[in-house]
Amino acid sequence: MNMINRPIKAVTIYLLTGLTLIVVMSLLGRVFSGPESTTNFSPYHEIGWGIFVIITSVILFFVLKRQKEILLGSEEQYRSLFSSNPNPMWIYNLDTYYFIEINDAAVEKYGYTREEFLNMTVLDIRPPEDKLKVMSFIEEIKSGEKTAGQWTHMKKNGETFIASIKSHPVRFNNTSCALVLAVDITESVRREQQLEESYRKEIELNEALASHIELIKKSTSENRLINEIMDKINNFVIIVGKDGVISWVNKAFTDFSGYSLHEVEGKRRDQLLFGPATDPETVKQIDSSIEKHEFFTTELINYTKERRPYWVEMSISPIYDEEGELDCFVSIETLINERKAREQRIQEQNKALRQLAWVSSHEIRKPVTSIIGLITLIRTLEDGPQKQECLSLLDECSVELDNIVKDITKRVNIAEAVPPASIT
Repeated sequence: MNMINRPIKAVTIYLLTGLTLIVVMSLLGRVFSGPESTTNFSPYHEIGWGIFVIITSVILFFVLKRQKEILLGSEEQYRSLFSSNPNPMWIYNLDTYYFIEINDAAVEKYGYTREEFLNMTVLDIRPPEDKLKVMSFIEEIKSGEKTAGQWTHMKKNGETFIASIKSHPVRFNNTSCALVLAVDITESVRREQQLEESYRKEIELNEALASHIELIKKSTSENRLINEIMDKINNFVIIVGKDGVISWVNKAFTDFSGYSLHEVEGKRRDQLLFGPATDPETVKQIDSSIEKHEFFTTELINYTKERRPYWVEMSISPIYDEEGELDCFVSIETLINERKAREQRIQEQNKALRQLAWVSSHEIRKPVTSIIGLITLIRTLEDGPQKQECLSLLDECSVELDNIVKDITKRVNIAEAVPPASIT
């Protein structure tokens, strides 16, 4: 009803204005021409202009009605994309913070009913300690300074999770609002924290080992005890002389690398452990630190005797004798294949998901554009073969769109399950 009323209102104003103008101009013409004027004011001219105004009014009505129908169809398509989005989305008032629109995914994720949401503000789904920060963030959205961030959100049952949000200022019902997309990234954040914690513990262990490595310089009996201790350590320990030649390695190194102590004695690291994947720049940094007698820590790919690559985190410490002269270097190395594999997997998943999001947006656009075009065409057709054919094509486009959504879901699952690539 509203769709028809607006064109009628506009056309009525046009019609009344036109007819009034014709009457007024006719009266003014008769008044100013005077009784002695030879000008002939025929009523047929006025009738002709009246018919013209009426005809153009009818044409204007149908044009406005058609434009209104097209706008409503487009609005319905966008509303459908909003409602059926698999991620929570909502629109809220930037001044009052109240929710105005909520999609189905938000209702399912947060546990509130739609009616409950519409009586809440965005502050109600945040922990109390975050409310001031949220209000400050909303002010930044108003000024266009910030549109994204990671926040702690609360469900109806009190459960919290980390959400990555994208906010866009919009005008909705003549009100300043924000359109928000929220994605649960709790699991990703947890994995990153676990990696950081593992990395921190490895550094602490290496620093502890390096700080106590001075025990190597003690008496023969003490050295024997230390050698036994070194053989019990899971980390690789390599002692290198001032000339860069290996003089000793522990049992953990020989067991893993396949080299015996006899095979590595008197050899340089680059003769045994380096290979195609070993970073030359990192090697230069190691050589520079050794030359300057500095403590150095880095990550590097080494190779076993069978030329199998493996990642290590190494800490190289200079060891001095009682006179303060450089004696040797001790390298404490931790095997980090698993951590590197996890990091690589996360990077590959993020890359795959970004590529998938870009491709998916273009794949969806084609059937959506076709559906909108077919709906527009169907409205102009009478019942008949052409309309049936358009309905058939509309059905095919809907099936195509459904298949694309299923394929996107499948590819997301594949991207999340992709195994990490080999080191090489």
